[in-house]
Amino acid sequence: MIGLKSFGTIDLRGPGGELRGILTQPKRLALLLRLAAEADLCVELVVFADSRDFPKLSFQQHVDAVAAAIGSAPNVVVELANENDHPTQDPKLTDLELLRSLRARLP
Repeated sequence: MIGLKSFGTIDLRGPGGELRGILTQPKRLALLLRLAAEADLCVELVVFADSRDFPKLSFQQHVDAVAAAIGSAPNVVVELANENDHPTQDPKLTDLELLRSLRARLP
């Protein structure tokens, strides 16, 4: 982790959150991470929120896209699934083996 002057968090709720488009455009996420680092901020990235709204979403492809965008950014904290057993989440996200396999795909 880089030496942060203060800890600030930008919570990116993807794929269902209001900033979800940033996860489908890796260059935008990479830019956000760079700008946040320049401002000594840490970014919290929630990979799955409200996933039930996206029944055709490939979890693996989504995680791979996030991993590519994150790269080696030192100022990102990843939350794989926000409240993975919440009714707004795809029930598959309660499978511990699936979560472990998705986590293994992240830097």
